[in-house]
Amino acid sequence: MEMRKPKDFYSGLLFLVIGLGTIVLTRELTFGTARSMGPGYSPTMLGGLISALALVLMVRAFRGEAEAMEPLNLFAARAVIAILGSCLIFSVLVRPAGMIPAVAVTVLVAAWGMRGFGWRTAAILAAVLAIGCWLAFVVLLGLPVRGFGPWFGV
Repeated sequence: MEMRKPKDFYSGLLFLVIGLGTIVLTRELTFGTARSMGPGYSPTMLGGLISALALVLMVRAFRGEAEAMEPLNLFAARAVIAILGSCLIFSVLVRPAGMIPAVAVTVLVAAWGMRGFGWRTAAILAAVLAIGCWLAFVVLLGLPVRGFGPWFGV
């Protein structure tokens, strides 16, 4: 058998690792039943579904018309730094600065990592997402996070 679609095979392999890893990491949690779900029910079922999807993708890799695979670009430095940096920045800013500034800065830093994403668009998106997150998580769900934190005298 010849692998015809290497992208499908490698993405299936990645999904399989994630799905099986989820199942293994949640095996200590109580599973329960569909009617009375335990804390391990949802992650185990999700891991099983991801693993099933992975197997389908891996089988597809050996069927159909052959596709060429581009050389792998494993390290796109700007995008990786922007995404990881934005997550780190959010975790550092959310308590002292508050939800609204933390989300806004996170969006701006993440936008820096995307090619062709203008700063004007990023600023509008940051404002909309910051206010939307504050409304959803703080106002509606009642999470104990301030809109603006101690850095802003609140």
